[in-house]
Parts: sequence; C-alpha cells; structure tokens
Amino acid sequence: MRSLMISCRENSFALVHVKGVFAKLAVCVVVLLVACSGGELATQPSTDDNSLYWALALNYHAVTLSTVAPYDTIHLVATPLNPSGQTLAGQISATFTSSDLEHANVTEDGVVHAIGEGTNVLIIASMRADGVTHTDTTVITITADSAPPQLAHLSIHPVPPDSSKIAAAGNGKQLVLTAFDVSDSPFTQLTAQFRSLDPTVASVDQFGFVQGIRPGQARVIASATVYGITKADTVTFTIGLPILRIVSVAANLAPNATPPTIFTPSAIRVGVGSTIVWTWQQDF
Repeated sequence: MRSLMISCRENSFALVHVKGVFAKLAVCVVVLLVACSGGELATQPSTDDNSLYWALALNYHAVTLSTVAPYDTIHLVATPLNPSGQTLAGQISATFTSSDLEHANVTEDGVVHAIGEGTNVLIIASMRADGVTHTDTTVITITADSAPPQLAHLSIHPVPPDSSKIAAAGNGKQLVLTAFDVSDSPFTQLTAQFRSLDPTVASVDQFGFVQGIRPGQARVIASATVYGITKADTVTFTIGLPILRIVSVAANLAPNATPPTIFTPSAIRVGVGSTIVWTWQQDF
C-alpha cells in the first residue's frame, strides 16, 4: 500500500493511503497553507474600493518654524485615504522620522520640535496596512527669529502681461510666489508646496514649474504654513493645443549623393498632436 507525501519548506505531512485520498484533500490543503504562512492564513486583498488603503496624507507639507517658542513646534497628523480621498477608519498609527536630527526632531505622535536653523528638513510619515506601505513628507525651514512676522497674503497669480495659458508639451511656465506680512513687507524665507489637482492635464514640480501635458484645464495650488499660519492660493491653468511649428532645414550634400540627403536639424522634440511643417528650398 502506497502513501502520498507533500513537503512544505522544512515541514512534511504524511497523508492517508492513496485509496480515499480525495476525501482528505480539502483538509490537506488547509493544513499546507497554514504551515507555509508561518501559522497564519494570508490576508486576502480587499475588493471594496472604499476600504482600500490608497494613500497617506499629512495635514501640513510646507512649514516654516523658529527655534524660539511658541513658534518652534507643529503637530503633524497622518491620515490614511481610500481612492476617493476619504479617510479610512481603524488603521494603525503612522511612524514619523526626521531627516536631520540636528535641526528638528519629531515625537512618535507627530509633534515636531525645531532645534537649529536650517532648510529642507524632512519629516517623513510612514504607514503600513493590508501589506502596503505609503509615505508622505513635510518640508521644513527653520529660522531663529524671536518675533517672526505674521503671514497675511500669499499669491501665485500671474502678473500681466503674463497669463495662465500654456501649450501642451510646450516650454511650460514658472510660478512666481509672493508672500507678505501684515505690514505688507515681503517674506524672504518661506517654504511652499505646489500641487496640481489634475496632473494628467498639467503637472507642477516642487519648485513651482508648471508643464502642460494635454489640452484642458487644471487647478494648481500653492500653500504654506508660516509660524503657525497657513495661507494658500489657486490658479486655473488653461492648456492649449500644441503650437504649430514651422522648421526650416538646411540641406547638405552627402558624399556621392544627388540630391542632398542630409538635413539640419535632423530631429526635433514635439508634443503629442503637434503639427510639423518641414520647408526646404533647393539651391542647386
């Protein structure tokens, strides 16, 4: 009489004789899964989008602090979100780390303390749930101002004749951020966050450079938290069709070839949907 043997890593299980093995297979599979997973059944992925852990979002992303109390602290809160941007309840707490402990530290519950003057100090929040890890980051500038100015106004609106219209796959546009205190004096040290509400139409980098992706409209937001006061501004960018480009090329005689077969430029960079008109005048 023969026996059936199944091995799982270092553990093996002797089953009943082949006769009647089909009646025992269901039990065998369950035991095998438990042994392979270290004693726990694997967590099944969620099929409900409302309960899917999609992103982690901090309440502040660009912060200016002082080493002087009470402007030396800020409380960061990390919120898990589903694909619709709604808060997920019942998740574990995030962990917080500082990229520069000489200038700022952070407690386990997200309270940041400014220690020394510095720029680009990163506080990183991380949370793992359902086998997935997401992070978010706050960028902090730290001054030593004992009587810091109060942020009253922040703007990224273009100043005429500049506008908020750019072409898809064009040269893009640099946002100019201005900020003033209650005395209408400009801020010289300020960290801001830029984001696009529709990055498929227009993207914006950490320095405020906007790039058109495809025709449409996209809102770009700039925000900053300065010594406990948060201000933001929004501009709607209109992304137009790629600009018609007319490229004149110069023809050069290739060795032993008539007519000319070499053109300058031989290649140009264009956006999707662009129209290129090549013009060439024969001079020989």
